[in-house]
Amino acid sequence: MAAFMLLIVTAHMQEIGGQTAELPAQMNRGLATEVSAALTHVAFAIHQVDRVEIHCDPANVRSAAIPRKLGYSLEATLPGQGKGKGKGIDGLPRASMIWILLRENYAGTPAATLPLRGYDAAGREIHMTSDPSEAG
Repeated sequence: MAAFMLLIVTAHMQEIGGQTAELPAQMNRGLATEVSAALTHVAFAIHQVDRVEIHCDPANVRSAAIPRKLGYSLEATLPGQGKGKGKGIDGLPRASMIWILLRENYAGTPAATLPLRGYDAAGREIHMTSDPSEAG
């Protein structure tokens, strides 16, 4: 299972995250990468945050590849604490890689170049721009 957590960091932290099941028909198609790029864009363009983080288990190579592909920088790898985080795929307390992307670096990343289309709850298309400073 490719598991990742996208965190929008503001004065109070909002959390957006997810997991993708390893169904053979859905693997290696870039779906988790595409979703992460879209959520990154929403974080900068709609929520107007200055920093976005992705947390993932360093033992999960597929999850760690997502922020790397999108141009995030590895800020830290925290050791497993063994409290409330469960066990990693190796059975040990789960560690966490923290990947970051800052607003001022977003425009030059692969995350900013993926074509996006967004829709509201009524199915109306929302204008999506590659420059979060133009969104509104």
